[in-house]
Amino acid sequence: DGQAVAEICELDPIAPIVFETTDGINNAYLVIDADGDGVADYDGLPSGLNPDFDIAAGTFTIQGTPDLDVAVSTEYTYLIRAESSSCEPIAEFEGIINLHPNSSIDWDNTSGNVDQTICDNNALDEVRFDVSNVALDANITWFDEGGVVIAQPNDLEFSYENGVATVYGIPTLGNTETISYSYTIETAANVNDCDEDSISGTITVLPNEQLIFDGGGGAITQEVCYGEDITEIIFGVVGDNTYGEIKVPADLPNGVNLTFVPDADN
Repeated sequence: DGQAVAEICELDPIAPIVFETTDGINNAYLVIDADGDGVADYDGLPSGLNPDFDIAAGTFTIQGTPDLDVAVSTEYTYLIRAESSSCEPIAEFEGIINLHPNSSIDWDNTSGNVDQTICDNNALDEVRFDVSNVALDANITWFDEGGVVIAQPNDLEFSYENGVATVYGIPTLGNTETISYSYTIETAANVNDCDEDSISGTITVLPNEQLIFDGGGGAITQEVCYGEDITEIIFGVVGDNTYGEIKVPADLPNGVNLTFVPDADN
């Protein structure tokens, strides 16, 4: 069950590479300097992989988890030498292990923050992410505040081109309460079928400050007689930092008052 060439991914446990030995082989081991001249002829195994010779089972096995973080595919050559009881080499086997990188995605710190708080109808600071060249694509998924997958929010955009994923846009939600959207960008289509990578952030959209007339109260314009109560006129005050007051030169008649109730819904 040997194989001359093995394709493996960084940081992933490999399926054991097993070589069967014949009768008369008492030892088997890896060789770096094949001709003993002090110069390495083979690379050996990537860090994290280990050889094991089992004389009883008659097998030589390479197994483990490569613990190197490689940026590009890297070839490792190795030589297995088998010896008889008299320590004479009686068989050799050459092999190659190609160690491939997983995909990666990293925030470009010259762009906008991964997490941003903006007002509705205001532009997001463009957020860019660098995607490693072993990933051929990247996709975004949006979530509501409860973690449920949703469609892309109005006028928040995503693009992927030439190894750069970008989140940008001007949200036009018309929201009357603060809304937070989280997003996850995941790489896709690793050229060596190795693991993908992802990164997440949150966009919080504040409502613009506004007054909303509440038709459940009295009319905005009222005709009343002196000494009679007006019908209470109610306005909802919307925004992140809300407060309501009568502005000069406007004024209220004596006996008519304005009351502001923060967080009136609660």
